[in-house]
Amino acid sequence: MKLLIFVSSLLLGLASSFQAAPAHLSLPKTHLTPLFQSANDNAETAQRISIEYCTGCRWMLRAFWNAQELLTTFEKDLDSITVVPSSSKGIFVVRLNGESLLWDRKENDGFPSPKELKQVVRDLVKPDKFLGHSDTEERQSSQTEDDDSVAEASTAVESTPVYVADESSPSVTITYCTGCKWLMRAAYYGQEILTTFDTEIKSVTLVPSKVVKGGEFVS
Repeated sequence: MKLLIFVSSLLLGLASSFQAAPAHLSLPKTHLTPLFQSANDNAETAQRISIEYCTGCRWMLRAFWNAQELLTTFEKDLDSITVVPSSSKGIFVVRLNGESLLWDRKENDGFPSPKELKQVVRDLVKPDKFLGHSDTEERQSSQTEDDDSVAEASTAVESTPVYVADESSPSVTITYCTGCKWLMRAAYYGQEILTTFDTEIKSVTLVPSKVVKGGEFVS
């Protein structure tokens, strides 16, 4: 009986304390800071790559594979890579900033290997970057990797559209945390989206981002 009286009095005390609490709590003001710090905030010097592929040829996986290879090597040097599905027969074209042609399957008589594509991108985006085993034999024998001491070299090229599509067609951007190692996850979602909506989606862009605090994944 004493235990029952004690429990009852405890519950009544808690109930009265909740009733006495103010209805509205005054929360301290917080300073909001951006979650993302982009690789390059200057639009004039931004380095953006597009990979346009033939949907009828089923080359979507190849396009995303190349995008992953480039973003793994140039995650601090590239601002984004856009994968563009196209109805043009046999097309597989890689461009920088909408103008500079990096690779054309028809002109180059085939697809690029990851090593070849990385070398072409390096020569335009960051000429002094050492690519390790993906670099030329000459550079491997004469240069040691020291990216921290290399001055960043970038070429400003005016960005122009590379894909002519209906303006109403949506484009998807997937921004992922590089420190969290979420590139594969971002590419996976991009592939799933284009597999289902290859005629409805204009493009999917993968954007590497350095998160100021914590991890974030935004699509």
